[in-house]
Amino acid sequence: MEDDISVKNIAERLYISKAYLSELFKEATGIPLSEYISMVKIERAKFLLSTTNMKAYEIADALGYNDHEYFSKVFKQKTGLSPTVYRREISN
Repeated sequence: MEDDISVKNIAERLYISKAYLSELFKEATGIPLSEYISMVKIERAKFLLSTTNMKAYEIADALGYNDHEYFSKVFKQKTGLSPTVYRREISN
């Protein structure tokens, strides 16, 4: 997940439209591809927070988030905790 993974990039690599890719993915899995990508990125962020000393903004950059504040907001929406609080909670 340390690459710039997005619906657009995947569709371009497969030479299909974003809409068609999203439709196929949702049909096969029941969830939107963008939601799946976000979910996988947050799981990777949780792993990096628990196993490295990387700063939250470094993790955001590594996972393709251009805005670390947006990353923190998404992380908190998905986990209920900010990245900093998550790291503190798992270290106790």
